[in-house]
Formats: sequence, C-alpha cells, structure tokens
Amino acid sequence: MKQILYVILISGLIPATWLLGLTFIGIYFAISDAELSLDYLIAISSMILGICGYVGLLMLLKGLHKSRQIRKLILLMCGITGFLIFMLFVSPRNFTEWLMEYDFESIIGKWPLIVGLTFSVLIINDLIKNKTLANKGYNL
Repeated sequence: MKQILYVILISGLIPATWLLGLTFIGIYFAISDAELSLDYLIAISSMILGICGYVGLLMLLKGLHKSRQIRKLILLMCGITGFLIFMLFVSPRNFTEWLMEYDFESIIGKWPLIVGLTFSVLIINDLIKNKTLANKGYNL
C-alpha cells in the first residue's frame, strides 16, 4: 500500500512541478505589472497559496500522511484553496467547463489537485482515528 501511495504522490508531483514553474512565471510578470487592485491581489494570493500546496506535496515524500499531519494538511488545503481561487476568479476559462473535460491535458492539470485531495482525506481520517482511539483510552 505504501508503494502505491508513493507512486500516486510522485505522479502528482510531476505535473505540480510544471504548474509551479508556470506560477513563478506568473508571479514574475505580475510583479512587473504591479497594480493595487482586487484582481491583482486575488491572483497573487492564489499563486502564493499554490506554492504552499506544492510544499505540502513535497513534505508528503517524507512519511506520507503519517507524520506532521496538521502541517501537511494545512499546506495541502492552502494549495487546493489557491487552485480553486485561481480557477474561479483569475482564469479566463469557465471552471465547470474545464472540470468536465476529459482530455489528457486537463487530467494533467487536475491530477495534483486529486492527489492533494486524496492525501488530505487520508490525513483527516488518521486524525479522526487517532482522536477516537485517544478518547477510548481515557474512558477506561
């Protein structure tokens, strides 16, 4: 099971690295055209949250979802939030239309999001399981 999770994680990190490169290019051009507007702040904040999500995916390489759970969960949720903010407010494409596409290119863009959601659910399940085990221990 552990090997399967590592394969899923690495397969999500590859397109996430490509998206990280696009994020750095976007930040570079956004800083050179800096303006103080709500759209600009939303775009920059979504990119920064996306970088946090990438760091969360990288942190999963050490210990998967079994160690530093809260920190990894927060970073993964930041990445998912940044992705959703970018797709809903910044992207020129319709988010629901893009979400329903089934071509190969859209799957590459969706895969890091799917991996982040998968590991977030695993972390939440572990936290709930540990909390219920701890509560049962105190009742004895």
